[in-house]
Amino acid sequence: MVVAVALRRLFLYEEAFGWTRLRLWVHAFEMWLGLVVVLGAVGAVFGFRRDLLPRAIAGSGAAALLALAAINPDAFIAERNVDRFEATGKIDLLYLQDLSADAVPVLDRLPEPQRSCALWLIDRKLTEDEPAMSANLGRARARDLLADAPPAQGSGYETCSALVYGTGGSTRY
Repeated sequence: MVVAVALRRLFLYEEAFGWTRLRLWVHAFEMWLGLVVVLGAVGAVFGFRRDLLPRAIAGSGAAALLALAAINPDAFIAERNVDRFEATGKIDLLYLQDLSADAVPVLDRLPEPQRSCALWLIDRKLTEDEPAMSANLGRARARDLLADAPPAQGSGYETCSALVYGTGGSTRY
């Protein structure tokens, strides 16, 4: 019951303020914690061997980490926030600028000027030289997408500040 209440409160935060990495990690941890409680209860009721529970907990933790990696966290967060923007008009552009290149295909769905504001800082980070050993598919896709449709000129700090703090119709929540 405690886990369900915590997840409900977290869901309310996500509805009101959008998704963040921290909220995603807490969401995942709360669900894993609920699973651990269920495993403990099942073990107590059915009398499993004592060494089986720690293994099940460790295995479920590893599976949870793999699942988090598989959902592509920054793309997942961007998807939820863009969907929220389409439904409510509320978006935290400053937070979205801090996401990785994995979020670029999703952020590209935003209308202008929110699109350019969300992407200008990511675009600047992608233009920096990187060693061949650190290359990855997400950054390559983002570079290709931004080369085809770069953020609008002048979409830097001043333009985004106007959107975030006042005149642009989009506010930070």
